[in-house]
Amino acid sequence: LFPELEPHLGPMGPLAVMRSEHQEIEDLLTAAKAATDVGVLKSTIEQFLDLTYGHFQKEEQVLFAMAQQVLDEPALTDLGTKWAARRKVVVDGQGCLGAA
Repeated sequence: LFPELEPHLGPMGPLAVMRSEHQEIEDLLTAAKAATDVGVLKSTIEQFLDLTYGHFQKEEQVLFAMAQQVLDEPALTDLGTKWAARRKVVVDGQGCLGAA
């Protein structure tokens, strides 16, 4: 999604925030996998959950809305098709039906 939006929104602003959060999510997953102390693991998981919850809200409420404003229907459909293929899910036009 980011490469398609960047020509319209630029690399800063919402896209920079989302990229930064993606890196934070990856870092927290790495830290959780490496944790040997239950307290550290619990704290890391709590941070991960807090970050991802807010991140998903931003994607759904801000980024996807921006995509609908600046991308045409064929581009949106192409993005959806690529998303489904990467995640190996079947999409019927109304939503995900499950694993392919």
